[in-house]
Amino acid sequence: MSLSLRSLISYDRERITTGKMLTRSKTTCQFRLPYFTQERYECPHEIVENDNGEPFCLFHIKKTTVEEKNQMSEDELQKVNRLEFRFSNYFVHFMRKAHTSNGQFIDCRGFCFPETNIREGVAFHKRVDFTRASFEKLSFFASTMSVGDQDVSAKGIHFYETANFTEALFKGFAGFILVAFHKGATFTEATFQDRAIFERTRFGDTTSFDDASFKNEADFEKAIFSKSAFFRKTSFQNGANFLQSQFEGGADFTSAIFGAATDFSLARLANEIDFSKVQFGEDTKFNSTIIPDKISFERASLADNFRFSPFCLPDAKFTSLTLPRTGNVTFEKVDLSRASFLDTNLELITFRDVKWARPASRFGVLFRGSRCLYDELRPATDLSRSVAATRDYEKIAENYRQLVLNYERKRDYDSAEDFHVGEMEMRRKKKGNRATFRYNASNSDKFRNKSRILNEWANSYNLYRILSNYGTSYWQALIILVALIFTFSIAFLFAGFEPIRADTGAPRIIEYNLFPDSAHRRASAGKIAVDFRESLLFTLSIITFQKERFYEPVGSQARLCLYFAVLFLTAQAALVLLALRRRFKR
Repeated sequence: MSLSLRSLISYDRERITTGKMLTRSKTTCQFRLPYFTQERYECPHEIVENDNGEPFCLFHIKKTTVEEKNQMSEDELQKVNRLEFRFSNYFVHFMRKAHTSNGQFIDCRGFCFPETNIREGVAFHKRVDFTRASFEKLSFFASTMSVGDQDVSAKGIHFYETANFTEALFKGFAGFILVAFHKGATFTEATFQDRAIFERTRFGDTTSFDDASFKNEADFEKAIFSKSAFFRKTSFQNGANFLQSQFEGGADFTSAIFGAATDFSLARLANEIDFSKVQFGEDTKFNSTIIPDKISFERASLADNFRFSPFCLPDAKFTSLTLPRTGNVTFEKVDLSRASFLDTNLELITFRDVKWARPASRFGVLFRGSRCLYDELRPATDLSRSVAATRDYEKIAENYRQLVLNYERKRDYDSAEDFHVGEMEMRRKKKGNRATFRYNASNSDKFRNKSRILNEWANSYNLYRILSNYGTSYWQALIILVALIFTFSIAFLFAGFEPIRADTGAPRIIEYNLFPDSAHRRASAGKIAVDFRESLLFTLSIITFQKERFYEPVGSQARLCLYFAVLFLTAQAALVLLALRRRFKR
């Protein structure tokens, strides 16, 4: 049964002016949505005759697919073409009427579109609702012109109000090239069975692709998202192309799935980007990506040949990453000075020409080296305020240990030693991590905080740090050894000792006192120099393990000093040798 445009306009005008739903008849489309919105959907159009006997209007009857057309005879194909031509004419009139009516939006819910081409210069000035619509093939065409090295739209297609494609089904090619969604768009739970091209598409407001499914190519090259973009639980089975796309309002890709060859190269990811729990396929690239704000890959899963080399990266979270056992994950020429890697196995990542965090002070750089992890330096205000303002030193130490193994495998021993120092520093600081203190600390908490600081500095790790920088600095160990030699030499001058060989001159006791008395006369500078030389030789004889003794201590104080000298000098000499071996054994 045919449907005249005049009857369609009069029916819709009556519906709008009265504000009531007309009594439905057997000739009215029986299409229903499987759920309720603010108003239950009831199609106002009349049923048309069709071969399937569906009680639907021209907009809701099932359209013939390309595969079905290929199997039809010539007569059957002409009949289908006439029906599609009729649909096209009715739809044009329907859109004109919808724009001139008093309706708040253009209602295309559940429409079944045949192959549809919307040409350049078309503008939608009202909100458009394509909820659960299906498209055999949808293309928005806009002519382009070249300006220098860039192609710009001559006219373009514009949605000046929101466009709703919730649960829409795109069976064939879906082309949204150079389309402008000024108030954003919603593609929640939409399904794209064939190629979906959003090249140079502009989204002027909040846009959602939550739970959408791209079963073929998904191309967002040079697309612009001015406000927040949501791709939560979105599936890109064949990967996605976001080359040179711009996310100016932030984006949320939580739990999304990306197939192979996903590309974010040269994209701008601004205003907090969230890739938490995302699964990346093979050959994912972040080459020269601009990331001016925060980005999170927390609990993301990376596949082989993941390449991360952004142009800038101020603040990033790579915590709890799942990595491939092959280790084909590369971070190259990236600033990691504000990156967190807690609970991630850094031994499986290749770091190439990256920049790590540096100790906050020059003193720290001198004794710690120029590389450390940001998790160690992170301000307390960045930590959770619901828990004590203490760091998980064991996890940071684990990251340091993984980096040591990583860089030693590459024979970059200077970097490995810096991270070894970092690991030992975490163990030292962990000693003082027993006292819990909070932002709203009580007086007892503050007292425990003081004991924490004492425990942090008064422990064996700190002694090891002072003596040889955890066995990594032979120069530091040698300086401490020389200082100990001079210290014990002075101590022997006051404790007292005597030569026991004839070739050392007349036997005499060498013993000094701070204040002259009857037993200790004031000595000249020359005499002090000669006696200090003897004391220095005595100390050197201890550290060189001489079999023949040239000097003997005099009195219990001198013997006690000798015992301490043997203990400390030999231990420090061993630390010097250990540091030398660590440095040059490779």
